[in-house]
Amino acid sequence: MEITVRHLLRLREEFVRWDKGERHSFCVTQASLPLFRRFGEDYLLEPTPTGTRFTWTFAFELNSLLARPPALTDLPNKAFPRTLIADTKRHFGAA
Repeated sequence: MEITVRHLLRLREEFVRWDKGERHSFCVTQASLPLFRRFGEDYLLEPTPTGTRFTWTFAFELNSLLARPPALTDLPNKAFPRTLIADTKRHFGAA
């Protein structure tokens, strides 16, 4: 699957788990910008007495060129997860 993030970044994802309605896991295999050495996500849906629990785990390792110095990478490191969370909430219709 290929996605585009904010019209800037194209990612090719490979799903390693697809349990329909329960769990999806994938890793990024190719990106248009050399930002990450590794990137992956896992979505888990679990029924609860009042609805559904959504557990979202993501992990990434920046490309070594971006890993230092912290003064230059702190802003992207903080902004990326915020953008990812907002986009995911928008996609799943969460408040």
